[in-house]
Amino acid sequence: MASQSAVVDIFSVTKSKSWNSTETVFAIGGCIDSQDIDCYKYFIILLNFELVQGADSMGSTLSRLGQVGALDVAIQFACFVVAAALKTEKFYDFSASCTYILLILFSYNNFKHDYLLSSSSSSSPASFGPTRSFINSTLVCLWAARLGSFLLRRILHDGKDSRFDKVRDRPSRFFVYWMVQALWIFLTALPVYIINCNKDDALSSSSSSVGESPLGVRDVVGWSMWVIGFLIESTADAQKSAFKNNPRNKGKFIDTGLWYEEGIILLDTEAI
Repeated sequence: MASQSAVVDIFSVTKSKSWNSTETVFAIGGCIDSQDIDCYKYFIILLNFELVQGADSMGSTLSRLGQVGALDVAIQFACFVVAAALKTEKFYDFSASCTYILLILFSYNNFKHDYLLSSSSSSSPASFGPTRSFINSTLVCLWAARLGSFLLRRILHDGKDSRFDKVRDRPSRFFVYWMVQALWIFLTALPVYIINCNKDDALSSSSSSVGESPLGVRDVVGWSMWVIGFLIESTADAQKSAFKNNPRNKGKFIDTGLWYEEGIILLDTEAI
């Protein structure tokens, strides 16, 4: 009876093709207890299915990431064409922020949110996407919107960005700046793109309202660090703008506030 039960356990898990790690452990445990050759045969089948499913899942995720990357390059290339024609860099930083938001929305809506909606007929919280994916995507969009609007206001006030003085009229070098920015946009938000593109994880957890896996301390720590970093960045930008807008500080380097404090810390670290 023990042998038959173990074989049935492994066969049922293998047949479903939608097991999780817990089911696999119980199936293996039953097989070891039974010490039956037929049970081990089914266990080999189970491992084979796991390997194939894992490869398919990885391939699908990479394919979706490829679409995100292609859209990223396409947007930045289109912006470069316009900027090169107008010989301006005024929307360089702002276009980066917009691209961040578009890629997040594209990856979330196409590969996470819509898939869950089509996989569930109920109006449960899971229909709005896994919690972790939704929160991470929202935080990236908030950060990009704040930074992009700040940098746009700054360059409209200053009139130009001195970083582009030697490349603004040289399309070949100007192009490199835009492509480096495309790479930067893709790499810095890559963890969120990966979560959003992992449709299989979304399906496996669609019955849960907590996302790809239960939320834990690491999520809280990560989001807390985001809040702290967001506040520091916002405060530092506001302080630096106030410093530069003061006519008495023209030509001076900021020596107050967070920018100055961070500079002192960096200098002390280098000295050590």
